[in-house]
Parts: sequence; structure tokens; C-alpha cells
Amino acid sequence: MFDPEKLEENLLHVTQDLIGRDSPDEILAKMASVLVEQGHFPQVTLSLYDRAYYPDAVETAQLTRKVTMEFGNPSNNGNSRSHQRAQQSVTLPLRIREKELGKALLILESGRSLTEGELDYYQTLINISAIAINQANDRKKLEELSIKDDLTGCYNRRYFFESLKRESSWAERYGRTFSLLMIDLDDLKSINDVHGHLAGDTVIRTFGKIITENTRDSDVPCRYGGDEFAIILPETNKPQANLLGQRLMKKVDRHNLKIGRQRIRISGCYGIGTFPEDRDLVETADQACYQAKSEKKRPR
Repeated sequence: MFDPEKLEENLLHVTQDLIGRDSPDEILAKMASVLVEQGHFPQVTLSLYDRAYYPDAVETAQLTRKVTMEFGNPSNNGNSRSHQRAQQSVTLPLRIREKELGKALLILESGRSLTEGELDYYQTLINISAIAINQANDRKKLEELSIKDDLTGCYNRRYFFESLKRESSWAERYGRTFSLLMIDLDDLKSINDVHGHLAGDTVIRTFGKIITENTRDSDVPCRYGGDEFAIILPETNKPQANLLGQRLMKKVDRHNLKIGRQRIRISGCYGIGTFPEDRDLVETADQACYQAKSEKKRPR
């Protein structure tokens, strides 16, 4: 099962296959498949860490990506309850230099243990995926220069639809969940009419900054339209997305902008669509946002 003579050849082949891939999703899935095939592990789970939404509840949102593969079934979506739970497992970090990007959980066959040489080999394999992911992220940062909205720093509308399609394919293939948060600024037209379009631009710019500073690295904050924003939230269910929406609205409410001698209070409403429970995420989130705005305007 573990042939030392093939180690260098295997490592070179995996390196050539992974380095240059642009998608961390593809890199994770490929590495999980390699570990399952080469190590004959009944199950392998690879996960990436990320900043949590909630500082006081890190465990609820500590992962940005998670993919599970099972021996003999590389397309497994990770939702089944594995019978391997009672067996031993080994956890190895996805590490590049001193930075730990995530972890790999290797389930062992009953009675099996790994030698020190095997552990070193699988750790080297996993580190190759960490290097590939780091390089993919660096390339993405360069590409962002052409897909960002100049005013807000959020992604533009074209990139939003590309990302939504990509996220939908990932979630469907691996049985994962993700959410879409649609946000509307309140009374932007009135602000433009009363204070001028430069004031309106300042409000939009401030709102975009609030969004980008309070989302994870894996989230995709976009300027959807003039006063509309959208945030794609990987590995996020509806309750988690709702907590983020509430948190963003609280931060927005605290911002009273001073423009000249005037103070402008900004506020907004949000709606949520979640895969797979909602059929059309954009329509669902947009309608929920519209309903929230209507209820906000009702006299009390």
C-alpha cells in the first residue's frame, strides 16, 4: 500500500497537477481524491479555515470550505453519516510556512496505524495543496483589479453572476449549503435630491466599506445595482446569514455621516435566499428584501 520507491514520482505528479489550478475548490477536491486513492483511507475530509462571523462563536463559522471523499466513491457529497466514526483517525494541518490554512481528517481502516514515514508523506502531499491554494488566492487578488466596483471596492455585477453560478455548481456537486444576502440602502434617491450626488456616493462608498470589513475572506460582496448590494456566503445556512444581516444593519445604523454641516443617517434592509431550500436565490432574497423594506415603512 505504501511504496517508498514511488514517493518522489507521486509527489511530482501531484505538484504538477495542482500548481496552476485557479480554484481552491478544485484543489481541495483533487487532494481529497488523491489521499483516498493513494492511502486507501475509507474517508477523507479536507477543510479550510476562515474568519468567523461572530467573534464570540468561532465554531459556528470557522470553515470556508469542506469536502469529503470516500474510498471507492470519489463523488460522495459528504452528507451521509459515515459508519467510520468509531474508527481511529488522524488529523493533519494544511500548512504553508507558519500559516495554517486548514486541516485534513484521515479515517483509518480498522486496526490500521500509520508509520512515521507515511505520516511525513501524507503531510507533504497536504502541504502541496496548501501551496497551490495560496498561489490561487494570490492570482485571484491580481484578477480582482478588473472585477471590482471603483466606488465601493466590492465586486461588480458581472463577477457576481459568475460567482453565483460557480458556487451553485460546487454546492450541488458536493451537497453543500450556501446563502445569498441581498441588501438595499434606504432613501438613496432622497439623499441625492437633498444633499447632492456626491453625498449619495459617500453613502454608497461607506456602505460598501462596512460590508467588506465585516465579511469573511471567502464571501463575495458585490455591488448589484445603484443602491443594491449582494453577498454570496459559502457554507452558510439561513440562520447564520440572518445573523450576519442583523449585524451589518446594526453597524450601518451606527454610521451618521457628516457632510458639510449636515448629518446623514444611513440604513438598509436585507433578504436571504439559501441553497438548496430556495429555488431561485436572487428572486427569493430580493423579494424578502422588498418585504422587509415595505414593513419598515408601515406606520406604527
